[in-house]
Amino acid sequence: MTSLAAGVGVLVLTRRQSAEPHPWRRLRLAMAAAVVLLPLIGGASVLLAAGGGLYWIAAGVIWAIIVSVANAWVLLVEILR
Repeated sequence: MTSLAAGVGVLVLTRRQSAEPHPWRRLRLAMAAAVVLLPLIGGASVLLAAGGGLYWIAAGVIWAIIVSVANAWVLLVEILR
């Protein structure tokens, strides 16, 4: 349930970041959705005791680290002074 609430929040904030269409907007939205969906799938499969839930959660954690490093790179390098 927490992952679902966080997912809605992340998707709403990602959509509100820029009002103008940006070429990378869909990619950023897909990356944010994957950060939320992987643990959500993992949590559901742990509750159902089928589907390799802990592997999904581990993949979600690794993907979240990759996305956060990419966002930090944009913040540190690509923003003009």
